[in-house]
Amino acid sequence: TTRYEVFPIRKVPDYPQINESVKKSVQGGILEPYSDITHGLAILLHFKELAGALFFLDSIVPAISTADGSHQAEEDAIFHNLAFTPEGLRACAVNDDMLDRFPEDFRQGMAQRCGILGDVRNNHPRRWRLPNTFVAANLEPSTDLQIELGNVHAVLHLRTKATKEPASKADNYWHDGHPLQKRLSEIADMSSRGVKVLAVESMRRHYRTINGTPVIIEHFGYADGNGQPNLKNGTDSQPQSHLGEIVCGHNNLADSVSASSANPSIDLLTNGSFLVMRKYGQDVKRFNDAVNNAALAMVDGTPAGNQDSAAKAKREAALKTATAIVKSKLMGRSEDGKPLVAFKPPNLNDFTFKDDPVGTQCPLHAHIRLANPRSPKPMAGDAVELKGDGAARPPVIMRRSMSYGPISAEDDEARGLMFMAYNASLSEQFEVIQRWLTQGNSTGSSSLQSCPIVGVPENHYPRQFRFEYE
Repeated sequence: TTRYEVFPIRKVPDYPQINESVKKSVQGGILEPYSDITHGLAILLHFKELAGALFFLDSIVPAISTADGSHQAEEDAIFHNLAFTPEGLRACAVNDDMLDRFPEDFRQGMAQRCGILGDVRNNHPRRWRLPNTFVAANLEPSTDLQIELGNVHAVLHLRTKATKEPASKADNYWHDGHPLQKRLSEIADMSSRGVKVLAVESMRRHYRTINGTPVIIEHFGYADGNGQPNLKNGTDSQPQSHLGEIVCGHNNLADSVSASSANPSIDLLTNGSFLVMRKYGQDVKRFNDAVNNAALAMVDGTPAGNQDSAAKAKREAALKTATAIVKSKLMGRSEDGKPLVAFKPPNLNDFTFKDDPVGTQCPLHAHIRLANPRSPKPMAGDAVELKGDGAARPPVIMRRSMSYGPISAEDDEARGLMFMAYNASLSEQFEVIQRWLTQGNSTGSSSLQSCPIVGVPENHYPRQFRFEYE
């Protein structure tokens, strides 16, 4: 039996160096995002036997992007990333003794931990829409048969840039001219060697020019990609994050690497990261209707009626302003990504909520505030008192999401967000944030008030979102 002492005061470990050796063994797109990508695929794979897994690895590993390579997307160039499930590791001959040393949260999987994640009621795993079965690279998937997620051994991500038609207009992999269709076909041809493509999720990245700069936009119209952790050169309001919060085998905010060196699985995990994938559907019409109704109530609560042109113009201007207020209050940022509290331009992530303690400017239950209350964060070398309130080690994740479906139309076409995030500990990072969004109380707001964007409402109760405005 090993006895561990818990000390009330702990010194924050030093920041790990992100040197070339580390960059060569960390996959690309984790420490920094790929720039200017427009299309992506998430290919869900199954290995029929060990020989198939080994053949696949021999074929794919040389193409895997690494952190020391260029992250600037180019036409026809493809970034490759690979992630394994516990069953996939087992298919690659990782024995049970070794798998048992992996974190329980990883081994159990998202469906088994649905209660922890707040996946209840309409979000319960029994209601999940499972991926449709892959048929061929140039054909739509079978809508009559869905895959079992337990059969997925690995996920291969492909990302590229395509700005010329017809490739730029192709939303789904089976569309003519899709820039990743050829590569998908090559992967599908490995079926004769024991590598089966179970399903493929098409992903898109849409942009809008804001102040002369292309900005990532998701389907509700918000600028996306802000609020990422800073792995170097921190500021007072945005302190540097330890590499070990994102990548395994390095110091994190609480522990030095030596604290976990006794785990025999550490060699397999070193410079790896746990990937979270969640597919969120977005109903653009219903969202816009809810925002517009709230904005209308803010103006005067009645339709325009018979008004002269000047009065109508004034009212339309007021309605436009009210709409922008509602959208910004829901997210905690305006559509262009600016936070609702004071920040230090041009960094849209350089701010805290200390001057807005009761949520006058940014509601306590706005999406970005629930996900990251921005409590004071200790820095390397600081002496930290362990109070057990979570402030000593706020959770950190590196988001790398992409949208799916055509951009922001109010039709029946499937669209939404393929949420993807990397972290070194699922239970200490992603799961904490997810609980804050769905059922937690990270900001002092009522725990009955879940996130208005991704929270799960109570059945048979009207959903409300309260905020202040002038």
